Amino acid sequence: MRFFKFLTVFTILASLASQFHAQERFNENIPRLDSTSIYYFFNTIDSADFPLFYPYDSTLSGIEKSNPSWNDAVFADLGNIGQAQKNLLFVHRRFSGFNYKEIPYYSYIKNVASPIYYRSLLPYSEAHYHLGAKKEQVVGADFSGNLYRGLTLGLSFDLTYCPGSYINQKAATNNLHLSLRYFTPNYRYGVIGAFSHYKINVGENGGLVDDKVFEDQLELRPEAIPVHLTQGGTTIRNYGFEVTQYFNITKPAVPRKREETFDYMPVVDSLQIDSLLVQSEILSDSLLVPPPEKVDAFDGPEIRKFNWGRLGWNMKTSDLAWRYDNPSLPSSREGYFPAYYRDSTKTHDSTRFFMFENTFSYSNANLNPRSQSNQFRYYLYLQYQYVNLNIHSRDSSQNIGSYAASFSYNQLIPKAQIAMRVFRTFELRATADYVLSGYNQGDFSLSGSLSNIFGKGTLKTKLQIEAMAALQMPEWFYHFYNGNHYQWDNKLDKVNYYVLGASLSNKWGMLSGNYFLLSNYVYLNNEAVPEVSSNIESVLRLSLDSKIRIGKHWTLDNFLAYQESFGSEAIKLPSFVYNGSFYFGFHLFKKSLYLMPGISIFYNTSYFADAYSPSLNSFYRQNDKETGNYIYADFFVNLHIKRARIFLKYRHFDKALLANTSMGYTYYMIPHYPQIGGGFYAGISWRFIN
Repeated sequence: MRFFKFLTVFTILASLASQFHAQERFNENIPRLDSTSIYYFFNTIDSADFPLFYPYDSTLSGIEKSNPSWNDAVFADLGNIGQAQKNLLFVHRRFSGFNYKEIPYYSYIKNVASPIYYRSLLPYSEAHYHLGAKKEQVVGADFSGNLYRGLTLGLSFDLTYCPGSYINQKAATNNLHLSLRYFTPNYRYGVIGAFSHYKINVGENGGLVDDKVFEDQLELRPEAIPVHLTQGGTTIRNYGFEVTQYFNITKPAVPRKREETFDYMPVVDSLQIDSLLVQSEILSDSLLVPPPEKVDAFDGPEIRKFNWGRLGWNMKTSDLAWRYDNPSLPSSREGYFPAYYRDSTKTHDSTRFFMFENTFSYSNANLNPRSQSNQFRYYLYLQYQYVNLNIHSRDSSQNIGSYAASFSYNQLIPKAQIAMRVFRTFELRATADYVLSGYNQGDFSLSGSLSNIFGKGTLKTKLQIEAMAALQMPEWFYHFYNGNHYQWDNKLDKVNYYVLGASLSNKWGMLSGNYFLLSNYVYLNNEAVPEVSSNIESVLRLSLDSKIRIGKHWTLDNFLAYQESFGSEAIKLPSFVYNGSFYFGFHLFKKSLYLMPGISIFYNTSYFADAYSPSLNSFYRQNDKETGNYIYADFFVNLHIKRARIFLKYRHFDKALLANTSMGYTYYMIPHYPQIGGGFYAGISWRFIN
């Protein structure tokens, strides 16, 4: 009873605080935007944040990159599109909850792991196709369209098939995300339902048997260079369902409207539909009627004295199957695998990981940011997790599963989040969560940030300072594994880590820094088995991400990172990473064609990069071979013709230039896995709005 009294008083105070500066915000004019504009957002309606709408980037910048860099990620791979990846930047932060293991294919499954939703006035679709020198093929499409008022269908899929240059190096990935969402006309109720699926099928050749055969360049074709494993591979399959619903307890206010005459009809896109609650009658073919026209303009909803908040419910399932098969184990190179625990002729190790999540939440944040002030927002949730893991390893001599084990956990996780804005430019955020039961019982994390915006117009700059502290169990994979080549059953302590960060951003880019401090850090050692670091690990990471325009035509697009792990044996990182492009853009044929030729460069300093274990599908520490200190340069020409974006690229064109230097044929990013030697690549992306 006391809790409900406290919650009622808390809600009233938060609603009163939300009235500051509200009137000033509602006096903003309606922007006049192109009705063909495309925006996207993430599913954050069940949080303390408003769904932030981001303009879809349809420019030519970066379309030539087959392996783009995401936030906090610059990937090293095994030399073929679709195979396992390792982040070259150190990242260690997550909210409490169950984690099986890191999936080393993040950039290939990002659309289903962290899906985006499109918003547009007209039905939107975009298809793309890429073709590579080694017969690599990538095809995909995105679609978003309104089926009825408030009801929107979304579809996204990607398929890749890459045979690879070496024996048993093929990679095939496919992912699908299908969504259906509905919002009532007054946005009091909303629901998003989604289905996602991805499948990864890759050959695992274990890398080259002898790197000198490749480095000495004995005129051998790649398929003639011996590899450790001529058969066997990894298959990962995941199905997931998600339903998110919200309901505003307070009925939305009726927009105040006035009559205005415009010199031309203000074109309104779907972002304004959501933000300003523009009536659906305005969104008709009359948008294209020649001016002048009299229309209803909106000052925003009438200010409510109280906002009783929003109730939310989210249900999510994930069914992940992970399998390594090798029908013929090497007999002449027994030392490649550390052991044959069950079968010396073939391997079949599999894990099935099922998770069900049910989350109930209460928040005073609203889907429509203009219907309330964002001076003070809070979000409370209670999450239930059910986890089931099944481990299976087969012995072919018995033709049955010679080992099977099952583990189940029930976890309850309360979480609280607040966001408060002061003086219009200063914002405070704080988040806390705690695990009450299950494998992660006793885990918690605390995080907070302070941000302020300085200056106006082109000089507007945002400064943000953040901190995080957490005590969490390591990923479950480090706790238990029982396969044909590796076995362990560890009793692990919680990892204690702290993160301090700061960033400075403006229209020219972002300068950021992070300092990580970890104890009981768990990693795969030189024998590819879990080990707990006896030291307190510390890592410093600084990065600069910028896009500088020089004159009217030249652009320099840079990402530069510096990292230092202070002599750690557990954490190996390149000191410097650079990923940049320099290009020149200009129009031709009365501006019907936009041409952008340029050069992109990737470089990282030498270090003992993590090696790769095929049967574990994981990276582990090694001290035998350094990689890096090699420049990868591509020449590209990007074209924009109406709604089509096209790129032509010659990848790794500097290979011949470096052949007689100290760099020579040393283009590895992961030990024993050479990168692609060069060749032509092409791709097209075609956008449709109708």
